[in-house]
Amino acid sequence: MTGTGLDNPTVMEFAVFCIENLAKRQHKGAETVYAELADKSDLLSSYVVPSYDFLHTQDKEYILDDIERAMAVKAVATLHGEGSKDPVIAAPTLSQMKFARIVTKFAAKEKIPAEEAQRFFYYSRLSPLLRDGVADLHCMSDEYIVDDLAREYKGT
Repeated sequence: MTGTGLDNPTVMEFAVFCIENLAKRQHKGAETVYAELADKSDLLSSYVVPSYDFLHTQDKEYILDDIERAMAVKAVATLHGEGSKDPVIAAPTLSQMKFARIVTKFAAKEKIPAEEAQRFFYYSRLSPLLRDGVADLHCMSDEYIVDDLAREYKGT
């Protein structure tokens, strides 16, 4: 049974939606935004995930504005970076849903907590390749990508 945290696929999709859209808005890499939300401020687990029930009913701009306000309170840098890399892959929402599925399946395959799987995904070599559409990796099946991610995780 899934819970209310990142082990719930719907909450994972929402977290990925927030990370990816903040990255696009701020012209930063998603791994940078993930680090700001998860590592530097703990806002992902202390605010975004627990606020899912309320936040997911709001429009995208409200959600992003709200998270940026929370980041400012926590003193996380939210200045827009230089050199935006707009994805050259499928529609952002489809990509975000794929990323969430990959993280969820990876966590199950490796029998690790969803939070650990998400952290590994955003710091993996595959994350930017998927986002940037390198070698059409984003067109591969979820299982193919999960297997590749698992090999990287195990160091093989």
